[in-house]
Amino acid sequence: MLKRTLLAGALALICASSAFADTPIVSGRGDVVGWTRVGSGTEPVQVQAFSTSGVWLSDSATAPAGAAGVVYVSGGNISPVLTAKNQWWVLPGQGAASATIGVIPVSQSSGQSIATAQRTIGVTASQIVAARTSRRAVTIANWGATDIYVGNPDVTTSTGARIPPGRARTVETSAAIYGISGSAGQAADALETY
Repeated sequence: MLKRTLLAGALALICASSAFADTPIVSGRGDVVGWTRVGSGTEPVQVQAFSTSGVWLSDSATAPAGAAGVVYVSGGNISPVLTAKNQWWVLPGQGAASATIGVIPVSQSSGQSIATAQRTIGVTASQIVAARTSRRAVTIANWGATDIYVGNPDVTTSTGARIPPGRARTVETSAAIYGISGSAGQAADALETY
């Protein structure tokens, strides 16, 4: 089973786009292969490692050559606020070929609050997060062994938005979100920004 952890008190990551090697990832989520630049110059950012392998981070003007960086973020965790002298680069950890990360510039998240929840998703729809009128977005991570599906209170495995194991989905809504799986006992985390 994948390790599941959310770092309480950290700023949320708003996940929306994909990125590839040497492509800046700003306010998004993507898969990284090799050293990949994140952020924009010296702007402060936070990085979340969605993959269990975690990621290495390095502050460098160009892509680093080594197999490790100066900051390691383990799977499921969020880095502290990173301020670069040059630019931040990220590398999949533990020798992994690729890793899924989320990145948000700190300037975009100032003044926000977060709420976290840990849920067990089963074969009947259950609430993951309640409605919150001030919510900007909620990220739901699947730490179970099978797919989970999210949606309205009547969500099914045929109608819900699928989240594969070890992956996350961000939904920009103030509505309540429910989850269901084809198998009982699937672990999930939720991280709201409001």
